[in-house]
Amino acid sequence: MALLTFVSLDSNADSFSDWLNKTNEMIDLMRDDVMTANSTIANTSGDARLLGTFIANTVHVVDTLSGGDFGATANLVVSTNTNFANTCDEVHVENDLRVGGSLFYTIDSSNFTNLIPANNDVYSVGNSSTQWADGYFVDLNVSANATIQNLEVTGNTTIGDLTMTDLSVANLEVTGTANIQSLEVAGLVANGVAFIGNETSVSANTSTVIDSFAKTQSKGFKYIIHGVNENDSTSVFTLELMCGHNGSEMFFTRYGEISNNFDATIVPEISGSNVRLLATCPDANGTDIHTFNILRIETR
Repeated sequence: MALLTFVSLDSNADSFSDWLNKTNEMIDLMRDDVMTANSTIANTSGDARLLGTFIANTVHVVDTLSGGDFGATANLVVSTNTNFANTCDEVHVENDLRVGGSLFYTIDSSNFTNLIPANNDVYSVGNSSTQWADGYFVDLNVSANATIQNLEVTGNTTIGDLTMTDLSVANLEVTGTANIQSLEVAGLVANGVAFIGNETSVSANTSTVIDSFAKTQSKGFKYIIHGVNENDSTSVFTLELMCGHNGSEMFFTRYGEISNNFDATIVPEISGSNVRLLATCPDANGTDIHTFNILRIETR
């Protein structure tokens, strides 16, 4: 610490008493106001304050480095670029890490590694109230579930092989051309017309619901139905139903019905708030399964 008191001795003029007083004053200064150092790392007890600039080759902080005055901490402001040398193995942030500018992840290309979490766990990047507005990815690899709230493609999109265990898309909009080699969906809506697929098995000789949907969803629709008896490879059944309703009554006509070794009666109906398609198979039982593959084409 810098000395605020100037100690001066004159060997020709000062008396022994002057020398003694000056010596005691220097002892007090060395004990209370001067920080000492030596090769064995001298300890200086108490608190220190330097009103000026402190420069050191290396600073080691035993417990905590903080900003603010004595006894009152505040934000620690680092006003120049700060580099963590390659001898620093890890940097830990116990609470929030807030970056006012850009966050760059840089590493030598010969030693490039992925940006990975510390543990194999579930982590959120953003949340429902604070989200990323845009993201740029050269390659996006998702090995688990991918949930996409809004996917917008403004240019051409070519998907050669897309395999996903679970994909949830609230709104998929493609304004360019989407080339998809193979697309398998349970339902597809195009310009107010929906294509819905369904597969249902009947294992009892009673009336069974093989398709159902809310009656407000569509008032005019068509069924294309294919049936097969799982125990008879020669069985075949096809039927088309053209249907319409007014909310309380069902109107339909059937055509193109073909049956071989397959006995089934298919009837659509209004039941409460739903449209239901019923199948009655007299020969169906627990070991004689009748399976129906259904395509419903509906206007909305």
